[in-house]
Amino acid sequence: MMEPIVKTVRVECSPERAFEVFTVEIGRWWPADKYSLTGKTGVSSPTVLMEPFAGGRLQEVEDNGTVHQWGFVRLYQPHSALSIAWQLSGTDCEPTIIDVTFEADGDGTKVCLSHHNWQALGDRAVEVREKHFNGWEDVFVQGYAVACEEVMA
Repeated sequence: MMEPIVKTVRVECSPERAFEVFTVEIGRWWPADKYSLTGKTGVSSPTVLMEPFAGGRLQEVEDNGTVHQWGFVRLYQPHSALSIAWQLSGTDCEPTIIDVTFEADGDGTKVCLSHHNWQALGDRAVEVREKHFNGWEDVFVQGYAVACEEVMA
């Protein structure tokens, strides 16, 4: 079994606000111009949306309305936990899993992201995990954490 990617940040807002920024406001902080199916092409400036409930979809929506499914919400526990089945487009593999927890830490929140189930990708697992390791640094550690700080400014 491959090691999960684990990234942890501490943000200066409540667990309630940290959860809201991660879920409902994901389109505000996700760098879709770099980390999306269509944004990298420069043809579209997509928006990332998450439906805020278990069974909800995580998707990229192009300017022209075309929708690309990224995955679905497995667990939605406001202010404490979120789990997403992350289905890479164009694959017929099982999804990888992203678990995110939100824990009060003094006057802020410790947010931990764990991306696992890499074995579901078969022969592509090592390569895809490596790309995601670097990507989560940009998306989560930089994008999400900065967005939380901005809401408190």
